[in-house]
Amino acid sequence: STTPGCTASPRPLDGDVATHAAIVNGTASSDPSVVFMFAVKEGGMCTGTLIAPRVVLTAKHCVQRPGADAPDAPQFYTVGTGSRAFRPDRTYRVVDVRTTPGVWSQGGQFGLQGALVGQDIGILTLAEPIEGVTPQKIRRTFPEDQAKATLRVVGYGQTPNGQTGVKYETTTTANGIQGNNIYTGTSTCQGDSGGPLFEMDTGEIIAVTSFGNGVCGFGFAAYNLVYPFLDLIDQAVMDSGSCLNSGEETCDGIDNDCDDEIDEDCLAIGQACTSDDECVGAYCATVGARKLCSTPCDPTQPFAGCDAGSYCAHAGGCEGACVPRGTGTADAPIDAQCNDDTDCASLYCGDPGDGVRRCLTPCRADGGGCFADEACGAAEGSCGGCADADLVPTPHGLGEPCAAANDCRSEECLVPGDGAGGYCTKSCDGDGDCAGSFHCRGGQCVRGVRGGVGSVCVSPNDCQSTAVCAVTDDTSWCTVECVDDNGCPDNFACLQAGSLKVCQPMTGILGDACAGDDGCATDVCVSSDAGKVCSRACDPNTPCDTGFECVRYNESAMAGYCLPEGARLSSDDGDDRGGSGCAVSPSRPTSAPIPWIVAGVIGLALRRRR
Repeated sequence: STTPGCTASPRPLDGDVATHAAIVNGTASSDPSVVFMFAVKEGGMCTGTLIAPRVVLTAKHCVQRPGADAPDAPQFYTVGTGSRAFRPDRTYRVVDVRTTPGVWSQGGQFGLQGALVGQDIGILTLAEPIEGVTPQKIRRTFPEDQAKATLRVVGYGQTPNGQTGVKYETTTTANGIQGNNIYTGTSTCQGDSGGPLFEMDTGEIIAVTSFGNGVCGFGFAAYNLVYPFLDLIDQAVMDSGSCLNSGEETCDGIDNDCDDEIDEDCLAIGQACTSDDECVGAYCATVGARKLCSTPCDPTQPFAGCDAGSYCAHAGGCEGACVPRGTGTADAPIDAQCNDDTDCASLYCGDPGDGVRRCLTPCRADGGGCFADEACGAAEGSCGGCADADLVPTPHGLGEPCAAANDCRSEECLVPGDGAGGYCTKSCDGDGDCAGSFHCRGGQCVRGVRGGVGSVCVSPNDCQSTAVCAVTDDTSWCTVECVDDNGCPDNFACLQAGSLKVCQPMTGILGDACAGDDGCATDVCVSSDAGKVCSRACDPNTPCDTGFECVRYNESAMAGYCLPEGARLSSDDGDDRGGSGCAVSPSRPTSAPIPWIVAGVIGLALRRRR
């Protein structure tokens, strides 16, 4: 057996770095006790487990940011049920958040340091119970007999093929216990953090997903044991069911008068109000000319974080509030004139700066979330909508078109080496200084997140953790060492390259010339003004690789295709893959290996994602 502080598996190397821990090689899960948690303040998502009718167990790093000495306020979190996080069956308000004590930060052996590794426990209390779901039991003894056992993992995170927000589960084998963590082989990627690790025989929770290393689908996963923190967990469970008998009922999510009802005299979500103390959840939001009881949400994600029949509307600045959709048709395309959010398929109607209200893609100033040739019509620190950059007065924000430094709020305009259109950037010391779809390279924020296997790279700094940037005469991509083809994604093979074996694309990757869909690893070949190239679908929530822009299918579409910076679809008929265009022969045969060299190994730790 394995005892605390020891492990039967090799200790992770100093070069390994932490990343958010999604389910690898899993199947769809129907476990109703596993829920998701949406951080409306920062747009992150984690997994949790119902352990009492109103109590959800998750991870500390899901609710407490690096450098903070306490979790964010409960109103900034929403818990949801169902198999898909972005189409929830029901959402629930959070009224209390507590964690293990102490400050944590990024750095150290696992990319983490301070009070987190082995202390990654967070607990949410809901305003009302989740009905019809049996809470899961927690193991109340040290799980030494599980150090080599087969265990079950459930979560909503990203799978290696890029899907995210769908509840999956898989089994994994424990390699050993070290300190307060139990380690397994590959089982998680980005987004499952806080999800449960179940004992197979009893179904009890023994740990929560904490961190992992390497590219999604590779490396190890670490789960924080719950046994050392029973006092913290028990207190939260008792507090959620205790009657405080504090007098007259007030709108605070607590049964103040001990009548087994919570906030029974308060106005319900969606009802008209004049002040916070009238509302369930104590939030009376001003939305346009209306004041109504609501819950906070992220206005750049109008479809997420609210109950069915509601959406997230702008409530001033960059605040959002859940409001009923009403009777609007919600079918007008992008750039159509509108009177109300609910006229639009995008659920946002706004004036980008020219005095005309249009259906727009919602955005955050300096968030880098607009399509090619567009800018966010919002003042610094506020939210608005993406519109043709010519309609939005300069200076522009991160990722938006520029010709000179004075076109940008940051006074930094980055023009790619090939002379393609410039975009506004800003100085950075690390990825945390850049928006979510950008990363820090050479002291400047550049487009794209650090990529996994198959993502395009310009330098090793564009790839995740243990990956390298492989280069040919006309192609470069992030890759990893492998043993056989099973260690590589679809359309990649494990081939010898000097003294190493690495995952190599057997069809075109993003930006490669192509003749048809079957010539691309992404199964998408589009016609552009630079010829036919491999592409993939994109939108503000699915950004392109570094060196690429998301170009709308057409001017009224809500999504687009990834094209090399400066390239555009060759026809206005974008829904038809850019029209007939100009056919270009593939840059390489689909069955022949590509000679390449390794440009270098990444030396920067991944930023831990919320």
